[in-house]
Amino acid sequence: MNRKGDFAEGFVEFASIPVIVMVLVGFWFILINVPKEKNKELITDFKLNQERLTLLNLLKTPISMDFNNDGTIDDGNMADLVVFSYKKNDFNDFNRISKEKINQLFTNTKCAWSINVFQNGNQIDSVLSGNNNIFSRNFISNATIPVDEKTTVTIFYVDNLMHHENGDC
Repeated sequence: MNRKGDFAEGFVEFASIPVIVMVLVGFWFILINVPKEKNKELITDFKLNQERLTLLNLLKTPISMDFNNDGTIDDGNMADLVVFSYKKNDFNDFNRISKEKINQLFTNTKCAWSINVFQNGNQIDSVLSGNNNIFSRNFISNATIPVDEKTTVTIFYVDNLMHHENGDC
């Protein structure tokens, strides 16, 4: 028997055990910590997407109204109504129709929602329903609507409809 070979073999086996333990602990930390962060990210994404879809569906909602003041009823959508309201500097029709359309989502609930219209960073209109504590949330969806070649209007929307399924609103 070769004593030097036995010693070297034993040393390699002894030294490899801590390396294997460190690799296993590293994998354990990776597997434990990654899913929690992903879950939070997915929940946030879902809330953002839900509000984004609500806003986009609202803006695509077809309506009939006299958009060009010629006495005939024109077909359009809520985005057209935003442009029409901005040009005439009167958001009463937009506010009324927005409440009608969004309240259809919130029937028999105490859920809250808010629509804010901004132009060049200045708020020019606001429509809200329900309690105001949801408006401190960061989950706000927005859409920019061109009025003409140089002017755009930005619509911000937030709601707490997600809490309706839990009975929170």
